[in-house]
Amino acid sequence: FVDVRDVAAGIRLAAEKGRRGECYILSGHEISVKELLDEIAVLGNVPKVRTKLSYWFILAMSYFAELYYFIVKRKPLFTHYSIIVLDSNFQFSNEKAKRELGFQTRDIKESIKDTFEFAVANYLEKHGNKYRRKLVKKAKNDA
Repeated sequence: FVDVRDVAAGIRLAAEKGRRGECYILSGHEISVKELLDEIAVLGNVPKVRTKLSYWFILAMSYFAELYYFIVKRKPLFTHYSIIVLDSNFQFSNEKAKRELGFQTRDIKESIKDTFEFAVANYLEKHGNKYRRKLVKKAKNDA
């Protein structure tokens, strides 16, 4: 997981300090999908996800989901390939970028919080006060 703001800063650093012909991996933090969803649940003041579907079940269903979205001519939320990537444990090192460029990443909780707040603000802007009232009511009930 890497914050787009960190990637933008890394690209600037590579342009300014990078050696010609070199490649730099601008990766961020390792975090599981469960950890990410747990953090989002905390920010959204909702219960953490407890149900876990089998990877193989989800992988099999992804074919049907892609077919469905193809038929209704909409972009799928997840593809078969994205499910495989989410389950993979790719590990990338940004040590070279840190060492040669001074590349740094912000705290992952800050990135998740900022992304969550951006998504909520833009979703509410797009969908109006109906959802804003629901969130405000929920926040008051939880207080």
